[in-house]
Amino acid sequence: MFLSVFTQHWRGRCLSIRILGVFCVVELFLLFLYTTDWVFLSRARHHPEYKTTASEADELVASHDTEHVTYPHDIYSSMKAGYAPHVYTYLIVKKYPHDPRAFTQGLLFHSSDTLYESTGAVGGPSTVREVSLLSGEIRKQTQVPGNFFAEGLTKLGSKLLTMTWQTNRGFYYEATSLQPIGEFITPLSDGWGITTFEDLLVVSDATTELHFMQVGSSTEEMMLNRSVTIKDGQRPIRFANELETVGGEIWANILERDCVARIDPFTGVVNGWIDLSGLSKRLDSSPQRPGVLNGIAYDRQGDRLFFTGKNWPNIFELRIIPHKTKSLSDVRSTCHPAFSLPHYGYP
Repeated sequence: MFLSVFTQHWRGRCLSIRILGVFCVVELFLLFLYTTDWVFLSRARHHPEYKTTASEADELVASHDTEHVTYPHDIYSSMKAGYAPHVYTYLIVKKYPHDPRAFTQGLLFHSSDTLYESTGAVGGPSTVREVSLLSGEIRKQTQVPGNFFAEGLTKLGSKLLTMTWQTNRGFYYEATSLQPIGEFITPLSDGWGITTFEDLLVVSDATTELHFMQVGSSTEEMMLNRSVTIKDGQRPIRFANELETVGGEIWANILERDCVARIDPFTGVVNGWIDLSGLSKRLDSSPQRPGVLNGIAYDRQGDRLFFTGKNWPNIFELRIIPHKTKSLSDVRSTCHPAFSLPHYGYP
């Protein structure tokens, strides 16, 4: 509006006394308003409180309280172009008892006081169990057949599925009774973590890949839909262990690291690193020596996150918050996995 009025005056329609033979008093006043308005807007765009869509989206990703907002993939990917991972740490909300004999491989939230868990044992017996979150009590459990070493655990419809280590076989269990109801074969030669994303199963296998699979025409066979390489910048990330879907991301324990990678399921890009260093120091005393961090469960309805480890006497409910004291370089040095783990049979 100011610009339009100013233009009319500039064309000589001002009836006031002209100053310096060019502008009238009104024209100078309007020019002053228009100039200061333009300067204000220009400076505001560079002010920290001026929010662009991209900066708002970055803050949503960085905030635990709003991180579960999802974006269409094309917007999300463009947001992440040339994007360095966020770094996070934690606050302990609550500590719960957990069976210290459980060599935890998979952890799954079911209801307010119920978790499902898979445990591994070399030579057997591995188990699938239902446990109380509040008391740590094992309410029921089923042994995995033979000498199979149980790995990750997820739920698909009314069935629980567990993978097995260094094989292409997995097992179905009826979720209510934990009774075995069948088995399946994957196109992979190894099975580590497993979760669901949309209508697909997501599996890790000690490589740098996440594999997305669907149930074939027979429930006994899984078909490979696609695979993505997990990467932090140009660095491929190997040994994603237990998996959990959280707010549109795949969260993965990294074997032998006190860290969780937050992975874009479409691109494999690590959106963030959660540094859980020091969490094991908050464990209760136990006659069983605690092992590595492994086990993520997400309560979608209550927006709660639970973490545990192999032979840990506790499960922790944590709040994930931005890291204020460590740089991305520091966290990467803590979280990036080894390139090989020969003592596990992975050269």
